[in-house]
Amino acid sequence: MAAQGGAVGSGAAHGAKTMNAFELINMCGGLALSRMFQSTEEKKVKRFTQFVSPRPAGEIMARAQTVLQEMGCEITVEEPALKMKAISQTPKGAVGIIVQLYAMAEALHFVEIRRGKGDIFEFHKFYLELLEKLADLKGPSGTTG
Repeated sequence: MAAQGGAVGSGAAHGAKTMNAFELINMCGGLALSRMFQSTEEKKVKRFTQFVSPRPAGEIMARAQTVLQEMGCEITVEEPALKMKAISQTPKGAVGIIVQLYAMAEALHFVEIRRGKGDIFEFHKFYLELLEKLADLKGPSGTTG
């Protein structure tokens, strides 16, 4: 999931990674061969999801951090990279969550939420709750993955 360094326009102030069309297609599963080797149950539960938001990067990060704290997560924020790592304790152990923003345009951000370590089914439950609480940040297109 390589994204080029640098920023678009005034995005340099918040340090979001920029993303070109090929990287976007790859992140959305365009030619992802790994899905061929997953079990049927694993295919139903995605390892990551993305959505597009017209909100400013600072607002997205602040809202995600607030929601994750309310859900009882331990959070580490990497400000320059617009990346946040959270750990949630579940009945089946800890589940890692990574939230990262990419600049697609000055006023448009690609938000990726992916699973770190931990049980994929616990992540799925956690992710559904998180996505519901972050629904107001989504653009009109909704989730893409």
